[in-house]
Amino acid sequence: NANDLEGCYSLSNPIEVIRTNASGCNANGGEIFGGPFIFESIGDGTPDMIPAGSITSANKNGENFAWVVTDSDGNILGLPSMPGVVDFDVAGAGTCLIWCLAFDGDITGAEVGLNANDLEGCYSLSNPIEVIRTNASGCIANGGEIFGGPFEFDVDGTPDFIPAGSITIANTNGNTQWVVTDEQGNILGLPPMPSAVDFDEAGVGVCYIYNVSYVDMITGLEMGQNINNLGGCASLSNFIVVTRNSTATPGVDITVDVTVDSNTSTQYSNTTYTIEVCNEGTETATNVSVTAPFPNGMVYVGHTTSAGEYELAWMKWDIPSLAPGECATLELTLFSLVNNQDVTFFTQVIMMDQTDVDSTPDNSNGQVNEDDEAAVTISIASPIGSRTSQLDTNPKNMEIFELSPNPVSDFTRLPINSDIELQTEVYVTDVAGRIIQTRSINILKGYNELTFDTNRLNPGVYFISFSNNELSTVSKKFIKKAN
Repeated sequence: NANDLEGCYSLSNPIEVIRTNASGCNANGGEIFGGPFIFESIGDGTPDMIPAGSITSANKNGENFAWVVTDSDGNILGLPSMPGVVDFDVAGAGTCLIWCLAFDGDITGAEVGLNANDLEGCYSLSNPIEVIRTNASGCIANGGEIFGGPFEFDVDGTPDFIPAGSITIANTNGNTQWVVTDEQGNILGLPPMPSAVDFDEAGVGVCYIYNVSYVDMITGLEMGQNINNLGGCASLSNFIVVTRNSTATPGVDITVDVTVDSNTSTQYSNTTYTIEVCNEGTETATNVSVTAPFPNGMVYVGHTTSAGEYELAWMKWDIPSLAPGECATLELTLFSLVNNQDVTFFTQVIMMDQTDVDSTPDNSNGQVNEDDEAAVTISIASPIGSRTSQLDTNPKNMEIFELSPNPVSDFTRLPINSDIELQTEVYVTDVAGRIIQTRSINILKGYNELTFDTNRLNPGVYFISFSNNELSTVSKKFIKKAN
């Protein structure tokens, strides 16, 4: 300052030079001196503050003055009364800038979370002074601060996206990555930006959006990992809450869906059906029973369930309970005995303890009319290289009669009139598809009568089928009576 000159000197009178910009604004942020300031061991709980008087200013002009702290991109982090009151220990690692702001009258944009480059009005900013913050290990990554939200959506099947630009970020340092977690910190997604996430697909619940910044290598930044276990030079921002609300009708709402591993198959091959039963209501469903009978011409191979038990004898799946939003699956593998026809698999809920809000159990005759019913159709062809058989009730070149007697006690007979001679395997299977009897027979040209001994069979329902292509469409059912 000229007032602090020392020695043999003399000053003349002053002459004013007034400088205004093109708009007539006289505000001047001037020039500030001091720094740069470097703080280490950021985040150790010890305050890191610029000593009072370490920053001075000159040549400023305006009706009002303010100190501004921004990140390196100009995002406003604070508007302190003076630089010496800021504790940089809590700001995390990174670099920020201190400015002097001069302005006349009212200005807009001087708010935390906005950008100093977007100020409007009669104003002027000084030069900046750097403040460099590192942690004890020398890591300078800083997740910064994110602004926006909280956000709230209804889970109703309509995509729910956060509008682009609704979340802003400031004071970051290092490589950055957006992270979506659940309330426990488990990583659900690593989107390129928050607006790319359809939160409707996430279902009902609460999740958090973070920014993570890192320098060099980072470990643990993967789907299924926990954000609290990140390794390397990494730093997390604050989080923004996204709440996803249920629009489910109060009560129990059971839905059924069925899919198949392939819509086409061949005779003598396996097909796996997947039945999914979900509770889309708000209350727990108990003792849910789902019927899953085999289509005609298909027999049982195996099954797996994620919950409950599949009763093979009754072709019924029993699920003890389904909480709101919970689903259970049954994978049922069947073997096809028929060919050159379409086969439809139908399933429905037949019983549960509660009343479904929009469906009535066990009220369908094979047509899908409610959401607790489902069906899928596949086309079954002849095996490669085999001769295609007819789809008539009686195969080509022969006439098949009904079993007699039926129901049966000890023996039953199947008459066949044939125009050709052929050899075939004959199978007797139970309702679960298990082969109970098998034998090879020769069918002669003319009238034939096949006799089946049922004395050793337990009472129940059985099927007779053939392996020869000429007879592949034939499946005869009989009932074994109790003695």
